[in-house]
Amino acid sequence: MVWSAYAIARDALEQLLDRELPAEDRRRIKDAVRACAGVRDLHDLRTRFSGDRTFVEYHLEVDPGLTVDVGHAIGDATEIAVQALLPGTVEATAHVEPYGIADNRLDDALAQKSAPSPRRA
Repeated sequence: MVWSAYAIARDALEQLLDRELPAEDRRRIKDAVRACAGVRDLHDLRTRFSGDRTFVEYHLEVDPGLTVDVGHAIGDATEIAVQALLPGTVEATAHVEPYGIADNRLDDALAQKSAPSPRRA
């Protein structure tokens, strides 16, 4: 009975708490986005699974000379590709920006946090 209660509680918590998608799903998302026409690259991919929904957000890099309309259409195409890739209800959001922009990236900040600190002698 204790084991059954534990299993039920674990399943309920997994549904209630946000969690990152597995590394394999994140890789598949990156591949699907990069395969879309007009995409130069992406960064700051954030995923979470909460309840029956999957949320995917990323910064999408496109050629800087494109019109807003064209950039937006590329973003829409990548969102559709991500939604088709994953099962269930998927909310994909692309933040379109020019390729090569120098900005503060969350990916860089997280990499610095996870890097081992130098040892003092």
